Amino acid sequence: MSRRTIMVLDDHPVVLQGVVQVLRSDQLLEVTGAFERSADLVKAMKAAPPDVVVLDYQLDTDDADGLNLLMRLRRYFPDTKVIMLSGSERPANVHVLLERGASAFVGKTRDPEILLTAVRSVLRGQSFVSPELPPVAEKPAANVHLTDREREVIRCCIAGMTTSAIAAKFNRSEPTISTQKRAAFRKLGIQSDPDLHRAAADHLLDHLL
Repeated sequence: MSRRTIMVLDDHPVVLQGVVQVLRSDQLLEVTGAFERSADLVKAMKAAPPDVVVLDYQLDTDDADGLNLLMRLRRYFPDTKVIMLSGSERPANVHVLLERGASAFVGKTRDPEILLTAVRSVLRGQSFVSPELPPVAEKPAANVHLTDREREVIRCCIAGMTTSAIAAKFNRSEPTISTQKRAAFRKLGIQSDPDLHRAAADHLLDHLL
């Protein structure tokens, strides 16, 4: 049986080498490239598209956005399966990545065997999500109910306003705004401002705001 080809992209050298080592433990897989920069990955894929790409979701700030890179790869290399690897396992992130064309999602904190299981699954034409993760809902936080004030704060955050600007707008203290923002993030299963903006851009919060 011919070996299936796979490439890996991660901006952390230690993680990159660890992933490569895990993949090479399967004799049916051939790692044909390991890269720290997205441009190098794309160049190699143009020369010889692999069967699978393992792609880091959160690349260095001066490199491509993981979500945009995923969509680019799916557009130009439709026959290559993409497995997203991330340290953030928020259901909202998983939902967006699968919706945008990822075949699998694996958390970086999971057992290495999980990654091999994901690779084998996508090569069979199946999707895969780490079994330890909560089920991915059609819309994250579908049963969440924000208070009116939490909703106001989240809308302003999405608009790009700072905590001090929001406090001035509603005549509240900055600590109060921060508390309301944290409460809303907790309810939504969102960890950071970038996560919030990604979810908003993909209309995953429309039903709440």
